[in-house]
Amino acid sequence: IDFTINPLTYIPAFYRGSALPTPGSTVEVYALPHLYSGASRISASNLIFEWELDRKKILEQSGKGKNKLIFSLPKTILGANEVLLKVSSLNSAVSFEKRITLEMRKPEVILYKHSSLLGKSTRAFSFFETKSGEEFSIAAEPFFFDINSILRSAVSWFANGSKISAAGEANPFLLELTSQPGDESETNISFKIEDEEN
Repeated sequence: IDFTINPLTYIPAFYRGSALPTPGSTVEVYALPHLYSGASRISASNLIFEWELDRKKILEQSGKGKNKLIFSLPKTILGANEVLLKVSSLNSAVSFEKRITLEMRKPEVILYKHSSLLGKSTRAFSFFETKSGEEFSIAAEPFFFDINSILRSAVSWFANGSKISAAGEANPFLLELTSQPGDESETNISFKIEDEEN
């Protein structure tokens, strides 16, 4: 049995890796069985799928042809979830089972410099310099946050600990700034995303 794991968490279009499961997110697990009767491969629609999550049978998602499991991860703690799938033919003459462990990861926010001409840089930064009086933008990317969580979250930007406004309601993940004219200065910028439901 081959598994395809599809966490419904956000990753930006330029990211080459896969989405990761995080606390409170939803995960889809697709099973592609390779079971044979003699020389003929048995179609998934003619197999019985019995799903278990953390040693509890998921009866409502088990049955003939049901090769997909959807579940939500716990909201508050990091940990692992164990999925067990038993696949058998209609007459139970052929069967196989496979177990996988899904480890939760922490979501993270990564900041990128944004240019009105070049768009968003694909290189993350934690420190950069600008010329005096220069206009620039910072884009925040919330990696591995549950997609629904992002839609309902409150987003805040801070400069030296004081809350400031983003570019506007259209894109609260983009902050437009102008560096201070004159003498050298340093500003600490931070970003906060909060979802009270998760």
